[in-house]
Amino acid sequence: MNLAVAAGSIVMVVLLCELVLFRFILLPSDVPENVFIDGLVRLQPGSMGVWRVGDDVAGRYRINAQGWNSGHASYEFKAPEGLKRIAIIGDSFVEALQVPYDASLAERVEKAGQGRIQVYRFGISGAPLSHYLAMARHVAQTYHPDMIVLVLVHNDFDESFSAVAGRYTSSFLKFRMAGDQVAGEIPPTPYQATWRDSLRQTATLRYLYYRQKLNPVNLLAQLWPAAPPVYQANVALDAVVSQRAAIGGATDYAFAQFQALSREHKFQPLVIMDGDRRSIVAGTDSAALYRDGALWLNAMAAEAAAKAQTPFIDLHPLFEADWRLNHQPLSFVSDNHWNEHGHRVAAQALEQFLVGTKF
Repeated sequence: MNLAVAAGSIVMVVLLCELVLFRFILLPSDVPENVFIDGLVRLQPGSMGVWRVGDDVAGRYRINAQGWNSGHASYEFKAPEGLKRIAIIGDSFVEALQVPYDASLAERVEKAGQGRIQVYRFGISGAPLSHYLAMARHVAQTYHPDMIVLVLVHNDFDESFSAVAGRYTSSFLKFRMAGDQVAGEIPPTPYQATWRDSLRQTATLRYLYYRQKLNPVNLLAQLWPAAPPVYQANVALDAVVSQRAAIGGATDYAFAQFQALSREHKFQPLVIMDGDRRSIVAGTDSAALYRDGALWLNAMAAEAAAKAQTPFIDLHPLFEADWRLNHQPLSFVSDNHWNEHGHRVAAQALEQFLVGTKF
Protein backbone atom coordinates (compact mmCIF):
# COMPACT_ATOMS: atom_id res chain seq x y z
CA MET A 1 0.00 0.00 0.00
CA ASN A 2 2.75 2.45 0.96
CA LEU A 3 4.63 1.64 -2.26
CA ALA A 4 1.50 2.30 -4.33
CA VAL A 5 0.93 5.62 -2.56
CA ALA A 6 4.53 6.65 -3.16
CA ALA A 7 4.33 5.68 -6.84
CA GLY A 8 1.07 7.57 -7.21
CA SER A 9 2.58 10.64 -5.56
CA ILE A 10 5.55 10.57 -7.93
CA VAL A 11 3.24 10.31 -10.93
CA MET A 12 1.20 13.26 -9.68
CA VAL A 13 4.34 15.37 -9.18
CA VAL A 14 5.59 14.52 -12.68
CA LEU A 15 2.23 15.38 -14.23
CA LEU A 16 2.05 18.62 -12.25
CA CYS A 17 5.49 19.63 -13.50
CA GLU A 18 4.75 18.64 -17.09
CA LEU A 19 1.23 20.02 -17.42
CA VAL A 20 1.38 23.10 -15.19
CA LEU A 21 4.73 24.15 -13.66
CA PHE A 22 6.89 23.95 -16.80
CA ARG A 23 4.19 25.08 -19.21
CA PHE A 24 2.63 28.13 -17.57
CA ILE A 25 4.80 29.18 -14.62
CA LEU A 26 8.44 28.39 -15.38
CA LEU A 27 8.50 28.77 -19.14
CA PRO A 28 10.64 26.22 -21.00
CA SER A 29 12.54 26.78 -24.21
CA ASP A 30 10.81 25.88 -27.44
CA VAL A 31 12.92 23.36 -29.35
CA PRO A 32 12.63 22.87 -33.13
CA GLU A 33 12.79 19.27 -34.31
CA ASN A 34 15.45 18.01 -36.71
CA VAL A 35 14.91 16.54 -40.17
CA PHE A 36 17.14 15.25 -42.97
CA ILE A 37 16.50 16.77 -46.41
CA ASP A 38 18.66 16.59 -49.56
CA GLY A 39 21.57 15.05 -47.67
CA LEU A 40 21.68 17.67 -44.91
CA VAL A 41 20.37 17.62 -41.35
CA ARG A 42 18.41 20.78 -40.61
CA LEU A 43 15.35 22.02 -38.68
CA GLN A 44 11.69 21.18 -39.21
CA PRO A 45 10.34 23.61 -41.84
CA GLY A 46 7.61 25.89 -40.56
CA SER A 47 8.63 25.65 -36.89
CA MET A 48 8.26 28.78 -34.77
CA GLY A 49 8.92 29.49 -31.11
CA VAL A 50 11.14 31.14 -28.53
CA TRP A 51 14.56 29.72 -27.70
CA ARG A 52 15.28 30.33 -24.01
CA VAL A 53 18.43 29.87 -21.97
CA GLY A 54 18.60 31.12 -18.41
CA ASP A 55 16.93 34.46 -17.85
CA ASP A 56 18.66 36.51 -20.55
CA VAL A 57 18.21 34.51 -23.76
CA ALA A 58 14.78 34.61 -25.41
CA GLY A 59 15.23 34.55 -29.18
CA ARG A 60 12.20 34.20 -31.39
CA TYR A 61 13.00 31.77 -34.21
CA ARG A 62 11.23 31.06 -37.48
CA ILE A 63 12.33 28.05 -39.51
CA ASN A 64 11.71 28.66 -43.18
CA ALA A 65 10.38 26.37 -45.90
CA GLN A 66 13.82 24.87 -46.49
CA GLY A 67 14.57 24.17 -42.80
CA TRP A 68 16.80 27.11 -41.85
CA ASN A 69 16.27 29.80 -39.23
CA SER A 70 16.08 32.96 -41.32
CA GLY A 71 14.47 36.31 -41.99
CA HIS A 72 13.50 34.85 -45.38
CA ALA A 73 10.37 32.71 -45.17
CA SER A 74 11.58 30.74 -48.20
CA TYR A 75 14.74 30.51 -50.28
CA GLU A 76 14.39 30.89 -54.05
CA PHE A 77 16.67 29.03 -56.44
CA LYS A 78 17.64 32.16 -58.38
CA ALA A 79 18.29 35.63 -57.03
CA PRO A 80 16.03 38.41 -58.34
CA GLU A 81 17.40 40.36 -61.28
CA GLY A 82 19.94 42.97 -60.19
CA LEU A 83 20.59 41.47 -56.73
CA LYS A 84 23.76 39.74 -55.66
CA ARG A 85 23.31 36.78 -53.35
CA ILE A 86 25.44 35.91 -50.33
CA ALA A 87 25.18 32.57 -48.53
CA ILE A 88 26.45 32.35 -44.94
CA ILE A 89 27.25 28.86 -43.62
CA GLY A 90 28.02 27.83 -40.07
CA ASP A 91 26.90 26.16 -36.87
CA SER A 92 24.79 27.54 -34.02
CA PHE A 93 26.34 30.99 -34.46
CA VAL A 94 24.73 31.19 -37.92
CA GLU A 95 21.62 29.26 -36.85
CA ALA A 96 21.41 31.98 -34.18
CA LEU A 97 18.38 30.79 -32.23
CA GLN A 98 19.48 33.07 -29.40
CA VAL A 99 18.50 36.31 -31.16
CA PRO A 100 15.34 37.27 -33.11
CA TYR A 101 15.22 35.52 -36.48
CA ASP A 102 15.51 38.83 -38.33
CA ALA A 103 18.44 40.19 -36.27
CA SER A 104 21.37 37.89 -37.01
CA LEU A 105 24.54 38.63 -38.96
CA ALA A 106 22.82 37.68 -42.23
CA GLU A 107 19.78 39.92 -41.92
CA ARG A 108 21.88 42.85 -40.74
CA VAL A 109 24.18 42.60 -43.76
CA GLU A 110 21.23 42.35 -46.12
CA LYS A 111 19.62 45.44 -44.58
CA ALA A 112 22.88 47.38 -44.87
CA GLY A 113 22.97 46.45 -48.56
CA GLN A 114 19.93 48.67 -49.14
CA GLY A 115 18.26 46.44 -51.69
CA ARG A 116 21.44 45.53 -53.59
CA ILE A 117 22.16 42.16 -51.95
CA GLN A 118 20.23 39.17 -50.69
CA VAL A 119 21.65 37.12 -47.81
CA TYR A 120 20.63 33.54 -47.09
CA ARG A 121 21.96 31.69 -44.06
CA PHE A 122 22.45 27.99 -43.49
CA GLY A 123 23.23 27.17 -39.86
CA ILE A 124 22.85 24.00 -37.84
CA SER A 125 24.03 23.53 -34.25
CA GLY A 126 27.12 21.40 -33.76
CA ALA A 127 28.28 21.34 -37.37
CA PRO A 128 32.10 21.31 -37.79
CA LEU A 129 34.24 22.71 -40.62
CA SER A 130 34.14 19.37 -42.48
CA HIS A 131 30.35 19.56 -42.71
CA TYR A 132 30.50 23.14 -43.95
CA LEU A 133 31.94 21.62 -47.14
CA ALA A 134 28.83 19.46 -47.59
CA MET A 135 26.64 22.49 -46.96
CA ALA A 136 28.67 24.68 -49.33
CA ARG A 137 28.43 22.08 -52.10
CA HIS A 138 24.67 21.91 -51.70
CA VAL A 139 24.29 25.69 -51.53
CA ALA A 140 26.51 26.32 -54.55
CA GLN A 141 24.61 23.84 -56.71
CA THR A 142 21.14 24.81 -55.50
CA TYR A 143 21.17 28.57 -54.90
CA HIS A 144 24.05 29.81 -57.11
CA PRO A 145 25.30 32.53 -54.73
CA ASP A 146 27.79 35.19 -55.75
CA MET A 147 29.58 34.74 -52.42
CA ILE A 148 29.74 31.99 -49.81
CA VAL A 149 30.92 32.88 -46.31
CA LEU A 150 32.05 30.24 -43.82
CA VAL A 151 31.73 31.35 -40.19
CA LEU A 152 34.19 29.39 -38.06
CA VAL A 153 34.34 28.90 -34.30
CA HIS A 154 37.09 27.22 -32.35
CA ASN A 155 35.61 23.73 -31.97
CA ASP A 156 35.05 23.41 -35.73
CA PHE A 157 38.51 21.97 -36.36
CA ASP A 158 39.13 18.86 -34.24
CA GLU A 159 35.43 17.94 -34.45
CA SER A 160 35.88 17.61 -38.22
CA PHE A 161 37.63 14.27 -37.65
CA SER A 162 37.00 13.34 -33.99
CA ALA A 163 34.02 11.40 -32.64
CA VAL A 164 31.55 13.71 -30.88
CA ALA A 165 28.57 12.55 -28.83
CA GLY A 166 25.19 13.83 -29.98
CA ARG A 167 21.85 12.94 -31.53
CA TYR A 168 22.83 13.76 -35.09
CA THR A 169 26.62 14.13 -35.14
CA SER A 170 26.83 11.09 -37.45
CA SER A 171 24.77 13.13 -39.91
CA PHE A 172 27.71 15.49 -40.41
CA LEU A 173 30.30 14.95 -43.12
CA LYS A 174 33.59 14.06 -41.42
CA PHE A 175 37.22 13.69 -42.51
CA ARG A 176 39.07 10.38 -42.34
CA MET A 177 42.62 11.17 -41.27
CA ALA A 178 45.85 9.34 -42.03
CA GLY A 179 48.31 10.92 -39.67
CA ASP A 180 48.06 14.66 -40.18
CA GLN A 181 46.54 14.44 -43.67
CA VAL A 182 42.97 13.91 -44.86
CA ALA A 183 42.70 10.50 -46.50
CA GLY A 184 39.03 10.76 -47.44
CA GLU A 185 35.59 11.94 -46.48
CA ILE A 186 32.98 10.08 -44.44
CA PRO A 187 29.54 10.93 -45.87
CA PRO A 188 26.71 11.98 -43.55
CA THR A 189 24.44 9.25 -42.22
CA PRO A 190 20.75 10.12 -42.77
CA TYR A 191 19.23 11.40 -39.55
CA GLN A 192 16.28 9.49 -38.13
CA ALA A 193 14.26 10.61 -35.13
CA THR A 194 14.05 8.26 -32.15
CA TRP A 195 12.17 8.13 -28.84
CA ARG A 196 14.72 10.59 -27.45
CA ASP A 197 13.41 13.25 -29.82
CA SER A 198 9.91 12.81 -28.45
CA LEU A 199 11.24 12.94 -24.87
CA ARG A 200 13.11 16.18 -25.46
CA GLN A 201 9.87 17.83 -26.60
CA THR A 202 8.33 17.45 -23.15
CA ALA A 203 7.97 20.70 -21.23
CA THR A 204 9.98 19.28 -18.32
CA LEU A 205 13.02 18.42 -20.46
CA ARG A 206 12.76 21.63 -22.42
CA TYR A 207 12.95 23.58 -19.17
CA LEU A 208 15.58 21.57 -17.29
CA TYR A 209 17.84 20.51 -20.17
CA TYR A 210 17.61 23.44 -22.57
CA ARG A 211 16.74 26.45 -20.45
CA GLN A 212 18.63 25.52 -17.27
CA LYS A 213 21.30 23.30 -18.89
CA LEU A 214 20.79 20.57 -16.30
CA ASN A 215 22.19 17.59 -18.20
CA PRO A 216 23.67 14.35 -16.80
CA VAL A 217 27.27 15.41 -17.47
CA ASN A 218 26.89 18.63 -15.51
CA LEU A 219 25.06 16.90 -12.68
CA LEU A 220 27.74 14.21 -12.35
CA ALA A 221 30.45 16.88 -12.34
CA GLN A 222 28.71 18.60 -9.44
CA LEU A 223 28.30 15.35 -7.49
CA TRP A 224 31.87 14.12 -8.12
CA PRO A 225 33.93 17.19 -8.90
CA ALA A 226 37.26 16.67 -10.61
CA ALA A 227 39.85 19.00 -12.04
CA PRO A 228 38.17 20.39 -15.16
CA PRO A 229 40.10 20.82 -18.41
CA VAL A 230 41.32 24.32 -19.20
CA TYR A 231 38.89 25.91 -21.64
CA GLN A 232 39.53 28.87 -23.90
CA ALA A 233 36.92 30.09 -26.36
CA ASN A 234 34.82 26.91 -26.62
CA VAL A 235 37.58 24.28 -26.70
CA ALA A 236 39.53 22.22 -24.18
CA LEU A 237 42.98 23.70 -24.75
CA ASP A 238 45.03 20.54 -24.13
CA ALA A 239 42.99 18.57 -26.68
CA VAL A 240 43.59 21.21 -29.33
CA VAL A 241 47.30 21.60 -28.64
CA SER A 242 47.84 17.84 -28.80
CA GLN A 243 46.31 17.70 -32.29
CA ARG A 244 47.98 20.70 -33.92
CA ALA A 245 49.34 18.76 -36.90
CA ALA A 246 46.06 16.97 -37.67
CA ILE A 247 44.06 20.17 -37.25
CA GLY A 248 46.39 21.97 -39.65
CA GLY A 249 46.11 19.20 -42.23
CA ALA A 250 42.32 19.08 -41.98
CA THR A 251 42.06 22.85 -42.33
CA ASP A 252 44.35 22.94 -45.37
CA TYR A 253 42.22 20.27 -47.03
CA ALA A 254 38.92 22.00 -46.21
CA PHE A 255 40.07 25.39 -47.48
CA ALA A 256 41.54 23.88 -50.66
CA GLN A 257 38.23 22.13 -51.33
CA PHE A 258 36.31 25.35 -50.63
CA GLN A 259 38.53 27.30 -53.04
CA ALA A 260 38.13 24.64 -55.73
CA LEU A 261 34.35 24.76 -55.27
CA SER A 262 34.41 28.54 -55.67
CA ARG A 263 36.24 28.24 -58.99
CA GLU A 264 33.84 25.56 -60.21
CA HIS A 265 30.71 27.54 -59.34
CA LYS A 266 32.18 31.03 -59.79
CA PHE A 267 31.48 32.52 -56.38
CA GLN A 268 33.63 34.66 -54.07
CA PRO A 269 34.81 32.59 -51.07
CA LEU A 270 35.29 34.17 -47.66
CA VAL A 271 36.11 32.80 -44.20
CA ILE A 272 35.22 34.63 -40.99
CA MET A 273 36.37 33.38 -37.59
CA ASP A 274 35.09 34.12 -34.11
CA GLY A 275 37.27 35.62 -31.40
CA ASP A 276 37.79 34.60 -27.78
CA ARG A 277 35.29 37.03 -26.27
CA ARG A 278 35.76 35.88 -22.68
CA SER A 279 39.48 36.62 -22.81
CA ILE A 280 38.68 40.08 -24.17
CA VAL A 281 36.44 40.87 -21.21
CA ALA A 282 39.05 39.42 -18.83
CA GLY A 283 41.72 41.65 -20.36
CA THR A 284 43.99 38.70 -21.28
CA ASP A 285 46.99 39.47 -23.47
CA SER A 286 46.04 38.43 -27.01
CA ALA A 287 49.62 37.86 -28.17
CA ALA A 288 50.04 34.94 -25.77
CA LEU A 289 46.72 33.45 -26.85
CA TYR A 290 47.68 33.60 -30.53
CA ARG A 291 50.93 31.83 -29.71
CA ASP A 292 49.91 29.15 -27.20
CA GLY A 293 46.17 29.54 -26.59
CA ALA A 294 42.92 29.09 -28.43
CA LEU A 295 43.73 31.96 -30.78
CA TRP A 296 46.42 29.75 -32.28
CA LEU A 297 43.49 28.36 -34.24
CA ASN A 298 42.78 31.84 -35.63
CA ALA A 299 46.38 32.26 -36.69
CA MET A 300 46.49 28.76 -38.20
CA ALA A 301 43.22 29.33 -40.09
CA ALA A 302 44.46 32.69 -41.42
CA GLU A 303 47.61 31.01 -42.72
CA ALA A 304 45.64 28.16 -44.31
CA ALA A 305 43.27 30.66 -45.95
CA ALA A 306 46.20 32.63 -47.38
CA LYS A 307 47.65 29.38 -48.76
CA ALA A 308 44.30 28.66 -50.44
CA GLN A 309 44.06 32.27 -51.68
CA THR A 310 40.83 32.75 -49.73
CA PRO A 311 40.07 36.04 -47.93
CA PHE A 312 39.94 35.70 -44.15
CA ILE A 313 38.49 37.95 -41.44
CA ASP A 314 39.63 37.43 -37.86
CA LEU A 315 36.92 38.84 -35.59
CA HIS A 316 39.03 38.79 -32.43
CA PRO A 317 40.78 42.15 -32.91
CA LEU A 318 37.49 43.68 -34.08
CA PHE A 319 35.63 42.40 -31.02
CA GLU A 320 38.50 43.58 -28.83
CA ALA A 321 38.43 47.08 -30.32
CA ASP A 322 34.67 47.29 -29.91
CA TRP A 323 34.87 46.18 -26.27
CA ARG A 324 37.50 48.80 -25.49
CA LEU A 325 35.39 51.49 -27.14
CA ASN A 326 31.91 50.55 -25.88
CA HIS A 327 32.34 48.05 -23.01
CA GLN A 328 29.17 46.44 -24.31
CA PRO A 329 28.92 42.64 -23.97
CA LEU A 330 29.17 40.65 -27.18
CA SER A 331 27.72 37.47 -25.66
CA PHE A 332 24.93 36.46 -23.32
CA VAL A 333 25.52 35.77 -19.64
CA SER A 334 23.76 32.37 -19.79
CA ASP A 335 25.08 31.44 -23.21
CA ASN A 336 28.41 32.14 -24.93
CA HIS A 337 26.82 32.77 -28.32
CA TRP A 338 26.81 36.25 -29.82
CA ASN A 339 24.07 38.50 -28.54
CA GLU A 340 22.55 41.12 -30.85
CA HIS A 341 25.53 43.41 -30.38
CA GLY A 342 27.90 40.58 -31.26
CA HIS A 343 25.97 39.93 -34.47
CA ARG A 344 26.06 43.66 -35.20
CA VAL A 345 29.87 43.83 -34.92
CA ALA A 346 30.30 40.69 -37.04
CA ALA A 347 27.94 42.15 -39.64
CA GLN A 348 29.94 45.39 -39.74
CA ALA A 349 33.10 43.39 -40.44
CA LEU A 350 31.44 41.68 -43.41
CA GLU A 351 29.97 44.96 -44.63
CA GLN A 352 33.43 46.57 -44.62
CA PHE A 353 34.79 43.66 -46.62
CA LEU A 354 32.03 44.04 -49.19
CA VAL A 355 32.75 47.74 -49.52
CA GLY A 356 36.48 47.11 -49.84
CA THR A 357 35.98 44.55 -52.60
CA LYS A 358 33.24 46.60 -54.29
CA PHE A 359 30.99 43.54 -54.14
